[in-house]
Amino acid sequence: MSGLRKEFEIGGNKPSDYFRAFFDNELMQKIVEGTNNYQQQTVAPNVEKNAAWYHTNVEELNIFFATTILMGLNQKNYIKDYWSTDKLITTPIFGELFTRNRYLSIMRYLHFADNNTEEEGKLRNIQPIIENLRKKFEKAVIPCENSCIDESLMLWKGRLSFKQYIPSKRHRFCVKLFMLCDCDTKFVLNFIVYIGAETELDNHPEVGISGSVVRTLMKNYLKQNHTQPKRLTVNQYD
Repeated sequence: MSGLRKEFEIGGNKPSDYFRAFFDNELMQKIVEGTNNYQQQTVAPNVEKNAAWYHTNVEELNIFFATTILMGLNQKNYIKDYWSTDKLITTPIFGELFTRNRYLSIMRYLHFADNNTEEEGKLRNIQPIIENLRKKFEKAVIPCENSCIDESLMLWKGRLSFKQYIPSKRHRFCVKLFMLCDCDTKFVLNFIVYIGAETELDNHPEVGISGSVVRTLMKNYLKQNHTQPKRLTVNQYD
C-alpha cells in the first residue's frame, strides 16, 4: 500500500508540520552552524554592521524561513517594503517577526555548507541539503504503482553559472530540475539539479542522456527487494 511510512513521523497535517518533518532539528542545526561559521569567516566591509551580529539559532532560522515563505504570499517590489510604515503598503506582521536589519543580516550570511571541507562543484554550497532531502524523500514514502519523471523549472533572475534560458517557457530564466514523483501521494521521490555537463548522472551510453536521467532517478527503486513503481511515465524534455 502506498503512502507515508509509519516510521516517518509528520506530527500533524499542517504545511508547517511537513516542513519540520523534512527540515528537522538536525538539518536546521547544520544550517545554523554553517551560517554562524560563514559570518565569522567573512570580512564585512562595514565594521559597525558586522559588530552588531550575534549568532543565530534553530528557533530564529525557523522564523526566518517562515518570513521568507510569507513574502511569497504577499509580494512587494523591494524587500525593504515589508518593513515600510507607509499606510498604503504596510504589513505589520513582518516587523513583529523580525527587524529589517536582522532579517537582512541573516539573509547575507545564510549558508548551507562548511567552507572548510574540500567539496568541489557548482552545487557544493547546497550539496549537504540536497543529499539530506533525497534520503528523507526515499524514507518517507512507499511509492504507488504509478510514478512519473518530468522537468521542473524554478524561476531565477540572479547570477548563476548553471541558470537555463528556455524562451518557450513562461519562466525563461530558471534552474532546471528533473523530478521523480509518486502519482498517488504527489510526493517527490528523487530529484536531480541540472548544471549542464557537470550534472551527476549514472552513465548509460546505450540510452543517451534522457535515459541516463531516468536510470539515475530510479536507481534506488530498481534494487532488489525495494518497493518500486510498476509503471513509469516520462515526458519529453526541452
